[in-house]
Amino acid sequence: MLEFDRFFIEYNITNLNITRELILNWKATRLNDNPRNLYHKYVAWVHFCRYMCSVGIDCYVPHTPKEGRQNDYIPYIYTHEEIKLLFSNADKLRIERHRNDTPMFILPAFLRLLYSTGIRIGEALNITNQDVYFEERIIEINDTKNDRKRIVAINDSLYKVLVEYQKFKESIPVKGMCDASKNFFVTQKGKPCLANNIHAWFRRLLEYSDIPKQSYFNRPRVHDIRHTAAVHALEKLVKSGEDIYCALPTISVFLGHKNIKSTEAYVRLTNEMFPDLIEKGSITSFVFPDMRYNKYE
Repeated sequence: MLEFDRFFIEYNITNLNITRELILNWKATRLNDNPRNLYHKYVAWVHFCRYMCSVGIDCYVPHTPKEGRQNDYIPYIYTHEEIKLLFSNADKLRIERHRNDTPMFILPAFLRLLYSTGIRIGEALNITNQDVYFEERIIEINDTKNDRKRIVAINDSLYKVLVEYQKFKESIPVKGMCDASKNFFVTQKGKPCLANNIHAWFRRLLEYSDIPKQSYFNRPRVHDIRHTAAVHALEKLVKSGEDIYCALPTISVFLGHKNIKSTEAYVRLTNEMFPDLIEKGSITSFVFPDMRYNKYE
């Protein structure tokens, strides 16, 4: 909205009626916007113009462009070696100066949880103490992106890490830290961890681990651990003899997707990371055609 306001001021536009020509003139000024950003700005125009119409000011409601609707971001898929290195270096993290309100000590358990379960960072930060069932070895995920409550399993290696983290948390003399309704992942003061702080520590962890070792236009993120978990799980299923498309429903449930269409992108990622999995003559070989035979005019 600030950008729109500056546009009106710069071009001395005082007419409240927003026209199609006005929006096209604005678009002509957005030379450096990529299609994705431009799409979101068009969405803002749609909502704003509809609001103006609702208060009695006749305005043109634009159509959102087709280009930019889909996010073309290519996630960084960590190798198995890089995942091990991240876990190892997370265990070695130390506070450089005295701070008693840091989420650093949760990282070893937090990163292993993301990789083992494939849950989103927001879902992990919203887990409460009453959501973790150590005896049953499950975690209830209640606050989800798609409002689809689900249960994730705690495997043996993750169980050991979470128990160790829980014991350390119980040793911190902060009243109410382990109350049922309190967040499972907290700072040393017992306050909920913020996503921004997790991202900051993770960037530092990437530097310590020298990941990636080569230049990469899509820099690795915490969220890419979720993509990596899905790709590695799909790889494991295919190597065990499962057909790649028969394995998709399993991965879809694992990720908590609404439908299997959201999961299909991981087939492409799996093929890029592990091309040997898709052999010629297999039932799914047609999914990845040999581009040498595609002729473009």
